[in-house]
Amino acid sequence: MNRAVRAVLAFAAVVGVGGATAAPATASADPQECRGGYLCLYSGIGYTGHLWMKSRCGFYNIGLEGWSDRVRSYRNLQSTGTVSIFMQWDGATWVELGRSTASEEVYDATSIYATDGVWVC
Repeated sequence: MNRAVRAVLAFAAVVGVGGATAAPATASADPQECRGGYLCLYSGIGYTGHLWMKSRCGFYNIGLEGWSDRVRSYRNLQSTGTVSIFMQWDGATWVELGRSTASEEVYDATSIYATDGVWVC
């Protein structure tokens, strides 16, 4: 088989021509993306799915960023002893759901699934 034919077949396999299909892309986040100094929230259990991360101290209404009720796991890699607070909006006020003291990693954050806001630091 000549070089041109091999190139066409390789291209067909990548784009899915002739019954060949490329492997589907995954939406998982590489846990290594969470660097020291950050609070990292994941939309999937086990540090998978979409990643949200912040290092700057302050309150973040993550509901406004499309993250309301989406936190399923997290890594708090801020400075040792730094506390972040997970909050829920109940329609009238912010209610604390839980706290994380760095350095902490939670594989399945069941108790904070309803998080709408986060105090980082």
